[in-house]
Amino acid sequence: MEQSEKTSLLSTHPINGGSDNNVTVRSTNQYTKLTADDILNYIGMGPFQLIAFLLTSLTYLSYALDSSIFVFLTDSVMQEFNLTQTYYTVLPATTGLSNVFGAFFFSYMTDRFGRVWPYMLCLIWIGVFSVASAFATSFPLLIAMRLLASLGIGGVNGLTFPTLVEFLPVKNRGKISVLVLLIGSIGTVVSTGLAWWLIPNYTDGWRYYIAACGVPMILVALFRLVFYFESPRYLITRGKTLKAWKIFRIIGKFNFKDLMKYMSFNEFKNAMEDDQTSNMKQKVIFLQLLEIFKPKYLRITLSLTVINITESFGYLSSQLFLPEFVEKLNVDKYFTVLVSALAQIPGLLLMSIIIEWPRVGRLNTLRLFAILSAVSFLLLALIQTDISIPVLVVFIYFSSCPNLSLIYTYVSEVYPTQIRSVSTAYFYTLQALSYLVGAFISNAVLTVRFHWLFPAVWSLIFCIQFIAALALNYEPYNKKLKDTL
Repeated sequence: MEQSEKTSLLSTHPINGGSDNNVTVRSTNQYTKLTADDILNYIGMGPFQLIAFLLTSLTYLSYALDSSIFVFLTDSVMQEFNLTQTYYTVLPATTGLSNVFGAFFFSYMTDRFGRVWPYMLCLIWIGVFSVASAFATSFPLLIAMRLLASLGIGGVNGLTFPTLVEFLPVKNRGKISVLVLLIGSIGTVVSTGLAWWLIPNYTDGWRYYIAACGVPMILVALFRLVFYFESPRYLITRGKTLKAWKIFRIIGKFNFKDLMKYMSFNEFKNAMEDDQTSNMKQKVIFLQLLEIFKPKYLRITLSLTVINITESFGYLSSQLFLPEFVEKLNVDKYFTVLVSALAQIPGLLLMSIIIEWPRVGRLNTLRLFAILSAVSFLLLALIQTDISIPVLVVFIYFSSCPNLSLIYTYVSEVYPTQIRSVSTAYFYTLQALSYLVGAFISNAVLTVRFHWLFPAVWSLIFCIQFIAALALNYEPYNKKLKDTL
């Protein structure tokens, strides 16, 4: 076939703007240019992706339920075990260390052995040890149970976003990934309601609260057993082309698209052969991690390193201690946590819209929300009246909380399938370690009698995040995911 004829056939193919009316092009040469993204774009957004989104969202909702418990346990646990504020801080701080090990262990297992069973193991692990922590008879035992639960929590953070994006068409990746955190914010609302109901009204109410927050993880794991589909991208990178083909066909059937009308298995196999790495030697986790520090990724990795550290200080630490801060300003902390969850919703909706605008994309969205967070904290430091405090708290959660999902989305898009989970684990580890330090810094700043200092510190942190976001130079909007190094 002449080159002009192949070009003509290629231009009529569905992924290049042609009709999908039973078009099957049999020239295998042109399929060497096709990728997994082209197949997902042909299949389109449909019931399969909605189920995958629901599973990921329920996972994150369960994670939000469990991860927000420290905000409400402070008074009850300190009173029951006769603790000082500094000693209690050991509980949320040390769990960050366990998150680190869990993130790397489960993410390595995911990049090495597949996405499915490590995912389920994380969920079951969190559920079992979270419920077990409700029966702790001493503070050290409570710490031990929470440390074990945190192993799975670290793993979940390294798995949820990378696994989801591998099933999504290019044009839907950003908005769908961001909306996951919207469902997570509902988990925070539910967690707040449970705490409000159980802790003040029942003896050992804090124990009932912990158990109630842990059970949903087990239920989501059962859901994952039913929706048992491996990522076809992962299978391709491991040379398991036939299994990947079968899953693509299943996805097509869910979405009422017949993949056989698009291409045959032989054509698919020829197209994917460049991404097959079945003969590649499996690297140990630290060698895999070194890939993100090679020249082509170095600028992105260094910028994201700063962004993740500042996000941990600015989001996780303020999320945990901001309710305590505003309580000193005579604002009820239960109200603050509830408002924080509700305020995230419009922020996430706005982000899900502008993230897919061609002139905005991921980078400008990240920069916008970082500078809004910095300004909101600065205003809280300067203006502290009965009216301004709750208003500014709303703006803080509106602008600072959505950044977390955007960062995970960006990380999942810029690194290839072979190291996607491990790279996500690295950045989550930065957050966990920074959280370990940030918890003590936040506690120290709260003890200072100058009420302007706490928000001023976080304003500075978000300014640093904004500067780091300016250094990022790769915009993944409307670009295909890379599968191999």
